[in-house]
Amino acid sequence: MANNEVTITCPICNAGHTTGGTATTIQHTYDLTNYQIPIEAMAITESPEGAKTLIFNCPAKQALFQAAVKRREKNGLIDAFDMEAISPTNSVLFDIGKQMISDSLKVSSSFCATMIPVCTGAIGVYTALFAIVLPKTCSFGITTGIVTLLPALAFIIAATGFAYGAFPRYQNVVLADPQSIETSRENIFRSRQVWVVASFALFCLAIVGAVIVVLWVAATHLSCTAG
Repeated sequence: MANNEVTITCPICNAGHTTGGTATTIQHTYDLTNYQIPIEAMAITESPEGAKTLIFNCPAKQALFQAAVKRREKNGLIDAFDMEAISPTNSVLFDIGKQMISDSLKVSSSFCATMIPVCTGAIGVYTALFAIVLPKTCSFGITTGIVTLLPALAFIIAATGFAYGAFPRYQNVVLADPQSIETSRENIFRSRQVWVVASFALFCLAIVGAVIVVLWVAATHLSCTAG
């Protein structure tokens, strides 16, 4: 089993820290087991020899710093080096990452809410196209009538999917437990992503189908147009 703990000499605590006139070394141990993706994928920058630079939080002073980490061998111990205060670039990237996580649910919910009236409005546009290409006196057979209803039905289903995606979800969240918050966020995001992707794909298919149906009906009812 891999050892996912790493002991790091904290550059924040050790900055100007002395005891009895002698410089002391303060270290913190971090458990990387809870990282949901491999250490390599968490990197913000890559230093020589395959090491990865990660951002850590000093538990004593609640300040961020960065350090390069690398395993000695597969599933081996993790070594840390190049410990220093977080660079301006990585600090900006860290803030961007926090903003992305914070906005992930908000953006998807806003997208769903926006697409609901778009889908319902597309039905009106679809029916208006028939009024443009065909006279009011033109009548359809049963088969043609069923075919013309399919795009409108697809728009309605897509709107329903977006509505479900925007619908509030109940989650049992324990604010004192960060893992509980992260798990709830992931569950909501993944569920909403499925509905968003499926509904948007159906919406696009409905648009293509609507155009094809309008052209097909216009072509098969030329006598109505000529009349």
